[in-house]
Amino acid sequence: MTPSTPSRISIGVDVGGTKVLCAAFNANNELIAHSQVSTKQGEVEIVDEVCKLIAEVINQIILKYGNDTKFTIGIGVPGLVNQNTGQVSESVNLGSHSIDFKTEIRKRFGLNSVIDNDVNAAAFGAYHYYGSDSSSLVFLNLGTGVSAGIIINGSIFHGSTGVAGEIGHIVADTQGRDCPCGQRGCVETIISGTGLSKLWPAKNEYPIASLLRNVSAKNKEAEEVWNKFISTLVSALQIITVTFDPEIIVIGGGVSKTGAILLKGVKEYICRLEQKSSFLSSLKISDRVVIADQEVFFGALGSALIGRRYDDKAKEEN
Repeated sequence: MTPSTPSRISIGVDVGGTKVLCAAFNANNELIAHSQVSTKQGEVEIVDEVCKLIAEVINQIILKYGNDTKFTIGIGVPGLVNQNTGQVSESVNLGSHSIDFKTEIRKRFGLNSVIDNDVNAAAFGAYHYYGSDSSSLVFLNLGTGVSAGIIINGSIFHGSTGVAGEIGHIVADTQGRDCPCGQRGCVETIISGTGLSKLWPAKNEYPIASLLRNVSAKNKEAEEVWNKFISTLVSALQIITVTFDPEIIVIGGGVSKTGAILLKGVKEYICRLEQKSSFLSSLKISDRVVIADQEVFFGALGSALIGRRYDDKAKEEN
């Protein structure tokens, strides 16, 4: 006997630079099924992989609840997303300049889907997770790349062209490393997982873990890299604060898995700056910053919620 069928299951797909996660949530935002694979490069490959994951999760749900289950689909993907067409462009970390998920999903499943930037989706998930009592939140993702998802008055802020939040491509060091975007010394080349791996190469160990271990051992080179990393991260937090003035700034992504150590480094550096600047002290940046809960699939949750919201609006209009 199958459990009682939920009125609707929301599927969210989080397409990252290293992995693709597909998860299903019920009306209470509880995780009820998920699956993930390593990310493949190229438009055809990534679209096919996403569709296979969606099919796998849908089959899990049907086996549990039966064929009458209704689904909504949302997808978060790196790059610039046209909010009218769902077309993804400039997804450099996926090796593609143009990706169309909507057409293939409609073809395979007969369902509409909603596409947004992956970090926007994570921000939307974080907004609902940390409580929507706050009016504004920014999710700063330190993953394969660096970007920020912005929530203002409970809605994702895309900007006029969808580029809002691409903070990873602000130049922080004009003499720094080349960035895939074509510039040099972008924030992303310093505080992303990819950037850090070039600043501090490590064998058989995550660069951030190796770096922190060497900092603890008083390795001067490691201390220099750590200081550069933290100072650049704090600069990004300052830019976010004075530009959007959010109540909460969530630091997420793979690099954030260092958790309390990362937060301690950020707050200590901010404290030193505040001692020299009453203006910075008045911003209370430290009080705004939290590290993302590593047990929550923020990207997939946010994508699912975006898909659900689209379905709700479509029903209201009909």
